[in-house]
Amino acid sequence: MPDIIAELKAETDLDPKDWEAFRRIGHRMLDDMIDHLRDRRTEPVWRPLPDATRETLRAPLDPAPCPLATIYDQFREQILPYGTGNTHPRFMGWVHGGGTPVGMLAEMLAAGLNANLGGRDHAPVEVERQVIRWAAEAFGLPATAGGLLVTGSSMANFMAVLMARTAALVPAYTAMVGLMRVAAVEAVLMTWPKPCRRNTGSAAAMP
Repeated sequence: MPDIIAELKAETDLDPKDWEAFRRIGHRMLDDMIDHLRDRRTEPVWRPLPDATRETLRAPLDPAPCPLATIYDQFREQILPYGTGNTHPRFMGWVHGGGTPVGMLAEMLAAGLNANLGGRDHAPVEVERQVIRWAAEAFGLPATAGGLLVTGSSMANFMAVLMARTAALVPAYTAMVGLMRVAAVEAVLMTWPKPCRRNTGSAAAMP
């Protein structure tokens, strides 16, 4: 049994087999991305994706494992040069922002934590609450204001419309439910025999 457990662990362990080699390529990735952002303004805003590169990115699934260094080389050669262009200071084609170098590092830290903010008692939950409180304070909202961090402006706009719709419809829905309850009571009372009816329209009791 111990041999089977060791074999299963060896097959399912997702940690790097060589942490120092992993550290070196991780440092290389970070250095390359910092250089990319630093020098971005000297490059074209956007480059068309070559047909050959497009075909490579449409290759069928290869079930065999691939070294991280090989995947990173593909990223540098076939993906990094052909982005949307929004990290360039002259990009004005769409509404999404360009991000910041500090934001890139923050994404790395967040990915390293891989926090789930759906509950439990841990520091990232308090960070989210703190950011929401700061945003409310910056906009002059009361201390009782709440909020939610979402993935982007499209989701934020969608949720804002949903909240406005809910706020507008709740009073009408509450009134409608009240009328439906009254109508239901009236209907029940009208089906009872006359001797069983007392105070028709508000309550009824059996003699």
